[in-house]
Amino acid sequence: LEYGYYIPNRIKEGYGLSIRTVQLAHEKGYKDLLLVDNGVKSHEAIQMALDFGMSVAVVDHHLMEEALPNGTLLVHPDRIEDPYFHTMSAGGLMATLAEGMGLSDDYIDALAALSTVADVMPLWGKNRELVRRGVQALEKNQFLQFDYLVKRNSYTEYSAELLAFQVSPKINSIGRMGDFANINTAVEYFLTDDVQVIKAYSQQVFKINTQRKELGKQLQENAKNKITDHKIQIISDENYHEGLVGIVANHIAQATGKPSIILKEYDDHYKGSARSHNVSLQEIFSQLDPSYFRAMGGHDFAYGMTVEKSSFEEFKDSLYSLMEKYDLSNKEFDGIDVFDFEFNRATMNELKNFEPLGEGIKLPLMRMQMPEDFKIVRLNGHGYKIMFQNSNIHAGLLFTQEAKEDEINRAKYLIFRLNMQSTRNIEVYVEELI
Repeated sequence: LEYGYYIPNRIKEGYGLSIRTVQLAHEKGYKDLLLVDNGVKSHEAIQMALDFGMSVAVVDHHLMEEALPNGTLLVHPDRIEDPYFHTMSAGGLMATLAEGMGLSDDYIDALAALSTVADVMPLWGKNRELVRRGVQALEKNQFLQFDYLVKRNSYTEYSAELLAFQVSPKINSIGRMGDFANINTAVEYFLTDDVQVIKAYSQQVFKINTQRKELGKQLQENAKNKITDHKIQIISDENYHEGLVGIVANHIAQATGKPSIILKEYDDHYKGSARSHNVSLQEIFSQLDPSYFRAMGGHDFAYGMTVEKSSFEEFKDSLYSLMEKYDLSNKEFDGIDVFDFEFNRATMNELKNFEPLGEGIKLPLMRMQMPEDFKIVRLNGHGYKIMFQNSNIHAGLLFTQEAKEDEINRAKYLIFRLNMQSTRNIEVYVEELI
């Protein structure tokens, strides 16, 4: 059986199936077309494939606005009656299909876990099952494609959090930096058994991810200077890197507490991403005039769009007006007050019984009094590590450039989340200093 695969360059080609891809597949003699994580909006391209006599199957989880052409096989969580399978990603659906066909194994379980976590799916139902199995598979096997990316050692414990922070961003950087790397090579990386190829490729991934971080930091600084008083941030620049606008949008949304849209400006259109942590983007964009857009789509808290330049000012005014009805005021602390003496290794081990932890099932936000004795260590331009001297909590990691050392010294309370990846000491991620 001959097969091929193709992942579009997100910058030059976008995300979905294109007419040209269908034409090339037909010319090469392919008879079956399987679309994974895209397809629900590719009506014209799918119809062309069907007209060529190809069999077309779509495995997707994005919002469906209209039915696909007749003859298309569709697997979509919204079409599955059993709620156990709702909110699944396309990668999770593919793993479930493999399981049903008797093709599943430990490595597919590991890939399914990564896919589910990377797509920020809520960890309940089938998603929870897949991630739990995948983490167990990673713990008991030596899958070098994963182990090299996390620099596995005797202290490494795989978890949903480790996949989210140490693996997913590195693989995503290949797609985001499409002008420096070809995302299709990631497929070869995950399929090969050649140790030297895996090692060499992982080293390249680290380099690409470093480039992504450095460029992203520059774009974030630029975008921060363009923040306004509006209830939604709409920031654009012709020099932004299209592959990084989503990361920058997330940063601005976190910094402002407001939905944020970051766009790269082209000659006749703007293209970019939106992120929100408190308002449904799907709800917002469904209220806008569709003529503003060449394309748009996404989820409640992540959205992509291409906006006509001729409609841009009207698009902005409509959003500013629309957002006036939303209350984005800070709410009371939504977490629990704790004391540092309550934490020890036994407590941490007990909390790990709730794994996998991630989207949809997180440990609560915590607040405690700032320990009196601590030392501040700078983290290479990425923030600070606060080393506590006489506390059960060893350190607080503060990943921000916005706080200054005198603010840390003046803080009376820490608001934080536990770092469940830390195996030797108890560490926390500091969310806020008050």
